[in-house]
Amino acid sequence: MVSHTALPAFVLTVAVAVFALHNSEFLRRQTPAWPLFIWAFYMLLAARTASVLQGVWWHAFWNSVSYTCQGLSSVLLAVWCWHSLLRGRFGELHGHD
Repeated sequence: MVSHTALPAFVLTVAVAVFALHNSEFLRRQTPAWPLFIWAFYMLLAARTASVLQGVWWHAFWNSVSYTCQGLSSVLLAVWCWHSLLRGRFGELHGHD
């Protein structure tokens, strides 16, 4: 059975993905290290999808996939935050004035 929190989280994540795809050019220009950020989001989307699937079949497998994707998403987001902070504080290191 699908968790009562997994499905709404999945729907909200898909809605944000549609928004991001629709506004990708603007977000790419405005977001530092865009590829890191979007890959962190893709991993979160994969985790949410696996969370929904674990309620349907192969619980142990999809649970492992879900936690792995959540972990990867967290690491990528932490790297993105670190990169963004360095860019903001030491902009000259990245070619910014």
